[in-house]
Amino acid sequence: MLEIYTPENTIEAYLLHGALQAEGIACEIHGEHLQGGAGLLPVNNNVTLRVREEDAEAARALIARYERGELSAE
Repeated sequence: MLEIYTPENTIEAYLLHGALQAEGIACEIHGEHLQGGAGLLPVNNNVTLRVREEDAEAARALIARYERGELSAE
């Protein structure tokens, strides 16, 4: 699996995870459970999204649309 994005938080991770899954792109969220160790771990965000290498280009294109505000819940 290839790391393709570091979301701001777990909510954003799941939002993008769902959007990628809806496009047929298998996606994994890594590090979400590390946030329970707040205070024991470094302050930086530990959540990342990972996809198969062959899906990386399509996943990055979808994330670029998200960052431009072009994704909707419809």
